[in-house]
Amino acid sequence: MKSEKTEESTKTTEDKKSRAEIISREYADNIIRSMTESLIVVSPEGNIQTVNAATCALLGYEEKEIVGQPVGKIVAEEEQLRFKGSGIEDLIKKGSVRNMERAYLSKDGRKIPVLFSGSVMRDDDGKVQGIVCMAQDITERKRAEEQVRGLVRDTLSAQEAERERICLEVHDGVTQTLASVFQYLQTLETTLAEGTPAKQLVLRASALVKQAIQESREVINSLQPATLRDLGLVATLRQEMRQLEQET
Repeated sequence: MKSEKTEESTKTTEDKKSRAEIISREYADNIIRSMTESLIVVSPEGNIQTVNAATCALLGYEEKEIVGQPVGKIVAEEEQLRFKGSGIEDLIKKGSVRNMERAYLSKDGRKIPVLFSGSVMRDDDGKVQGIVCMAQDITERKRAEEQVRGLVRDTLSAQEAERERICLEVHDGVTQTLASVFQYLQTLETTLAEGTPAKQLVLRASALVKQAIQESREVINSLQPATLRDLGLVATLRQEMRQLEQET
C-alpha cells in the first residue's frame, strides 16, 4: 500500500513538472511571437533553427522558407565572412556581442541595415547549443544619418562657394583698385622733388597702399589657399606646418 502511494506521489510530481515545463515553453513562445525585434536562433553549424514573426515580416519570408536553411541565406554577402568563420568563432569565445551594425538580406534582395546583438546558448556542461541573434531594423536611422550627411555636404559646398565668391570680389575689386592707386602714387612720386612735404606724404601713402594690397592677398589666401586649390590638401598642410615652425 505504501509503495502504491509512493508511486502515485512520484507520478503526480512528474505530471506537475511536465505541466510546468509546457507552461514555461508556451510562455517563452508567446514572448518570442510578440517581440517587435527580429529573433533568430542559429545552430552551432550555422543553420537557422528558429525565427519569430518579426523576422519573417522584416525579410519577407514565411517561417518554413528559412527554418533549416544556412544563415547565409539571410545575411548580406559582405557580412557572411563576419558571420561565418572567425566571426562566429569570436562570438562563441566572447559569449555575446551587442549593438553591432550588420546587414540582413530580404527575400527580394534588399539589404536591410540592422543593429545586431548575439548571445551563445550553452548546456549545463558548457557545450554550445546555439546562438540567439537579435536584430533591430535601423533603416530609418540610416536614412536620417544620410540626410544629415547630405545637409553637411550641402552646407560645406555653400560655404566653399561663398568663400570663392568673396575671394573673387576682393581680388577683382578691392585688390585691383588698390593696385591702381599704388601705380598712380608711384607715378606722382617721380614728379615730386626730394625732401618736400608732398613727397613724404606720397611715400607714406604708397607704403600704406602696398600694405593694404598685401593684407587683402592674405585674406584671399586664408579663405582659399592657392596651394589647396593647385596642389591639394597634403601639400597645403605641409606648407602650413613649415609656416607654423617658422613662427614658433
